Amino acid sequence: MIRTTSRNYRRRGVPRRLGFTLIEVLVAIALMLALSAGLFSYVWNLISRRDRLVEVAAQQAAAGALFEELERDLATTFAVDASGSAGVKGDSASLAVRCRGVAGVGGRGEPIARLDDLLGGEVKFEEGSLSARRLGDGEGTFEVVTSGVQLLRLRYFDGRAWLESFDSAATGTLPVAVEAALWFGEVPEGENELEAETEVRRAPDRLRVIVVPDGPGGNA
Repeated sequence: MIRTTSRNYRRRGVPRRLGFTLIEVLVAIALMLALSAGLFSYVWNLISRRDRLVEVAAQQAAAGALFEELERDLATTFAVDASGSAGVKGDSASLAVRCRGVAGVGGRGEPIARLDDLLGGEVKFEEGSLSARRLGDGEGTFEVVTSGVQLLRLRYFDGRAWLESFDSAATGTLPVAVEAALWFGEVPEGENELEAETEVRRAPDRLRVIVVPDGPGGNA
């Protein structure tokens, strides 16, 4: 039997070391960690972006449904009801609309006593949320429609200018149109809604101008 010594290996050109050094192993581990971190960051960004898109879509859908409900109420609203209450009353951050369908008529041509199906809705912006409730025989409780709202701005066109508030009982007439502008986002910490309004410079994320059919010029 021939014994091969390390000296014989060196003579034949065979390297004595057949493994990896500690430095090579550490470099390989570092490269693997760097690649894993980059892949994890990429996947995390994709998930975050997907969640943000889902959130924005839900906010847009909720706001759209609320504006549709508001438009339906304004389509059959009135200036003043039999009790003297306003059909349209609101300011820049809230709006209550009472509406009607078919009026109740007494027998033998008696005059209309009251609006039997008096309904309506109310919307308000408060503490970064958009809330709404239905109005009828009684007043329901407000429910949050969507959160993550930076600002809601309501304006009322009387035929001459856009107003910050409107009361149809006081004016004896309806507005020509109602504008609802909505911005999504968070109110900066330490600021209230009025301060946030001065910071908004971009176009609204949702804008609806609703013409009131029974308002002045509504049928023009």
